[in-house]
Amino acid sequence: MSARACPARKERPHGGEGVTSIGVGVTTYNRPGLLEQTLRRIRAHTPPEVPIVVVDDGSDTPSPHATFRFPENRGIAAAKNKCLELLADLGV
Repeated sequence: MSARACPARKERPHGGEGVTSIGVGVTTYNRPGLLEQTLRRIRAHTPPEVPIVVVDDGSDTPSPHATFRFPENRGIAAAKNKCLELLADLGV
């Protein structure tokens, strides 16, 4: 199992021109060390205004960085879909 980033991008109209809104979704399951490293690297290469959401897919030890945590493992597809849902709620 691993921590994986799933970028989301959406074109939004603004004054007649398209503006791209970007967010980063990270899924994790039982990889706390890798998650820490992943988040450090994302933050180092991402502007501070870009939202980052972390979905913990029911890890044995819950991540303190998780935006959302499933109570039990639901699989990578459910975790990625939750990332996209959370980013959409943020307007990305």
